[in-house]
Amino acid sequence: MHRLLKCTLLITVCYFSSNGSVRADELRKHLAQIDMQKGRTDTEKLEKQCLDLLDEYTSPADQGRIYAQIAHVYAQSGLKDPDRLAEYRDYCDKALQYRLNVVTAMRMYGYWASALQSLCRRQVKWPESPWHEFADTRREIATLYLRGIKIILDRGTPGETRPLPMVHKVNCHPADSPSCQESLKKNEERRRARARVMLDNDLVFHRKMLIDHCVHIYSQKPVDTEELAAVAREILGDEDAVTELLTRVARRIMNTPDTGRTKRDE
Repeated sequence: MHRLLKCTLLITVCYFSSNGSVRADELRKHLAQIDMQKGRTDTEKLEKQCLDLLDEYTSPADQGRIYAQIAHVYAQSGLKDPDRLAEYRDYCDKALQYRLNVVTAMRMYGYWASALQSLCRRQVKWPESPWHEFADTRREIATLYLRGIKIILDRGTPGETRPLPMVHKVNCHPADSPSCQESLKKNEERRRARARVMLDNDLVFHRKMLIDHCVHIYSQKPVDTEELAAVAREILGDEDAVTELLTRVARRIMNTPDTGRTKRDE
């Protein structure tokens, strides 16, 4: 009886694991097909295709991927319709309510911040509008960029890119010989190491991009590096990263010609 129960449980686990993998592959293909239509199909139609998938793929992981795909579609469309910026921002928020991989989560924070920045540009007319209208939104925008940076820091990603390990095609005979198997094993290890370095390098690039965005908005008047320092310390919890950020802001301010905006319009 116990043996029968164990076998039944094993078959059930294997079935659902296999079924889950198949479903994940199916969703990946659907999202890839939607992604390929960008630029050729109306954004709202692509959005609807994604929303229709929510009823079919209901696991938390799948739901997060679908919402992230909608946000990606909007981001790649250039946000041509200002009336949809708020919806685009909401899709980023919905995606982040699920557990995403590090690259997708980081991009959602970047997309969300960009949406807020675009909304701010349309709602706040410089230099006619009061400075505090920009300053209030700037803190919220920076918070999102910093959360994206935090994800990368928590992963332990190196600060700089690294050369990719070389992977060679292995031709050895006979294939089942110990020496050939050892060569294949080492080459597979190099392939995996190369994939890890490629991911790290991609995250290094995006980390620098997110830092650039923070530097840009906080090098504009009204300058408030104390606020940036406080927010960065609270979110990042890494004094070296905070120092790097503040140093870059100070350097940008020093090298930026004065634009004539010398006081706050209270």
